[in-house]
Amino acid sequence: MTNYLNAKNGIEIWHKDGITQLLAGADDPSVVGKMADVGSIYLCSTLSGALYSKSGTGDTEWTIKGDSETESFILRFNAGDLTEGQTLFPNKTTASGSPITGLGYDATNEESMYDSFQIPRYWKHDTDIKVTVSFFNEYSQEGSKVCRWGLDYHIYKELDTIGSKTTTKLYIDKSLPVDVPVDTFLKAEMIMPANDSNNPIGRDSTVTFRIYRDSTESVDTMEYDAVLVLLTFELKMEVI
Repeated sequence: MTNYLNAKNGIEIWHKDGITQLLAGADDPSVVGKMADVGSIYLCSTLSGALYSKSGTGDTEWTIKGDSETESFILRFNAGDLTEGQTLFPNKTTASGSPITGLGYDATNEESMYDSFQIPRYWKHDTDIKVTVSFFNEYSQEGSKVCRWGLDYHIYKELDTIGSKTTTKLYIDKSLPVDVPVDTFLKAEMIMPANDSNNPIGRDSTVTFRIYRDSTESVDTMEYDAVLVLLTFELKMEVI
């Protein structure tokens, strides 16, 4: 027979002998201690949403499960997904004799593309998002060159207003191999921090972004177009 109790800090479910099998509350059981059989489960109701299991006989011997039980979830935007956002925007280009199409970002004008996505409900709280820009150089380069990519974004939860937001700006300066030949496949990575002060990441929130080549800055020395073929956002997900 199982009994139920609406406890002040959550709901406890236990067997008639008084030993708890399943608990829920706002406390960290590895700190405050909870009596339960080994193997029992505790669900913490704070923002972290951590899941603990009883790993030993002591009241504080609880082990968090979420740290090791995660997997990656990758959102992909290819050249056909992105939409025009300004008067200046990249042209679609196709490498001769290949099944590759991309967006050519100019070497002298700042060109931008815009899109958006939703943070999944099972995104792991407090984990960053890795952004990867995959591109080709349109022509061979002499010496050491750098291609700078920029990402501007807002993150909205329901009832947020555009006017309340400050744009978060990320940059990555990709150093190309010396004398890189034409049409070399390249990758540049940057990190969207989980707890950015202006745009913190939250479950079910919406990310609106602009991806661009910051070619008007002197640090960008790559000549001719940078041809974007894929943009990915890699998130860590809870596995329950």
